[in-house]
Amino acid sequence: MTSSAASVPAPAPVPTPAAVKVGFWILLITLVAVLPLLIVGYISVLNSGTSPSSSLSTRSLMSVLLIVAQIVLLFGVRRGIRRARLAVTVLQVAHLVPLFLHPDVFGYVTTGIGLVGVVLLWLPGSNAFFTRER
Repeated sequence: MTSSAASVPAPAPVPTPAAVKVGFWILLITLVAVLPLLIVGYISVLNSGTSPSSSLSTRSLMSVLLIVAQIVLLFGVRRGIRRARLAVTVLQVAHLVPLFLHPDVFGYVTTGIGLVGVVLLWLPGSNAFFTRER
């Protein structure tokens, strides 16, 4: 005699849509590219002979921590976790605030590319992946 729980097959894993995969890689590459440049920039300020302000130190530390948090959240996005997608979106949009205060071409480029990655996470095919039943 077999139990009914043993005869029920496990649901098939849902494949990750191409838009989610591409958005994941776009965001990951831009974040990984920005992180060392941010650290090198801060080190160059330290080595310039001028005393860095405490606000620069705080901003640099916060930027590094937010980028690391966003990288960790991206792996949740790849698994289809809705809250991770929302958190990555909010953090990526928050990257626009410093650009309005201190415009810089590299910041515009990396943030623009990152926003393209976020848009890919919100396309209809991607929405179906994030709203599926588990």
